[in-house]
Amino acid sequence: MKTKIASVALGALALCCGSAYAAPVTPPGEEAGLNAAPVLPEGVYFVNIFGTGGDYLVDDKRSNLTFDVPVIVWATPWQLNLFGFTGRFEVIAAAPLIDNVGIAQLPGTTCAGNACRDITAMYNPLLIAGFAWDLGRGWSFSSFDGGYAPVDNELGQNIWVYNNRSWLSWSGTLFPGGMKDGGEAIKGTIAIENIVGLTGNDVNTGLRVKPDYDNVNLGAYVTVGKWDVGLAAFWTTDLEDFAYGPGQCGGAVVRCAQSRAAIGPLVEYDFTGISVQAQYTFDVYDQNYRNLDGSKMQINQFWLKTIIPLWSPTALEPVTYKK
Repeated sequence: MKTKIASVALGALALCCGSAYAAPVTPPGEEAGLNAAPVLPEGVYFVNIFGTGGDYLVDDKRSNLTFDVPVIVWATPWQLNLFGFTGRFEVIAAAPLIDNVGIAQLPGTTCAGNACRDITAMYNPLLIAGFAWDLGRGWSFSSFDGGYAPVDNELGQNIWVYNNRSWLSWSGTLFPGGMKDGGEAIKGTIAIENIVGLTGNDVNTGLRVKPDYDNVNLGAYVTVGKWDVGLAAFWTTDLEDFAYGPGQCGGAVVRCAQSRAAIGPLVEYDFTGISVQAQYTFDVYDQNYRNLDGSKMQINQFWLKTIIPLWSPTALEPVTYKK
């Protein structure tokens, strides 16, 4: 049985001579294609998200963000029955790492000191918890609350962030299979997630460094045997105008809200003891995301998402008593 788990992780960043945008603390699209709505069997699961990509700059230079996000999911033994629906309490923790930020710059310009060097650093760790509910007839719902903790390093993300993530999904049989000519059953899944992030001020300076945001992630795919094939998509928007400056907002405007949307194919294979999903997403809409030369930004990203069950309680064997 395949286990679909949400993963949670880091946001992108803007540094010196690289792109001038400031992505949400929860990166857009990171959970797209995953499904954390269904109730997990009791146990502990490891999820890893690898992502790479970025924005095309002038002269096809690329400002590239590569990161890795290890996640632990604990599906606890604690369950709740409410109005006839059964929910399980689940806990998710992540400690993301930015492996490399390839910083690009305008042709003919130089960076002062080492401001444009590659960076490896830990990003804001996250802890959220909540209930996943089986609603019947293939429908599931979950909601998790918690937040990101501040990290005082050169990434400039020394802030607390409240996070709510709510999922709704449906899974069911589209084609039963088993006809005279054979053929596997075809199952369908659609999962949608909404993420709200409310950011605090920098712990040291008291300054506002990130806007509040809303992310929507979508996954729709069919399952045949051990294969999943479908689409991943996402939408993200700031919930407030933020001081990005005229380079992003245009003209003399220094405060604006950014938003973007992307879509792309996904494919997943369920190996024995491990599920691996690959995606490639590309932007189809951008507002106030611009390159260094002022041209419209195009962000393409490759994702590799891995799920490994680590532990589950040993099933009790039936005992037969003989007289």
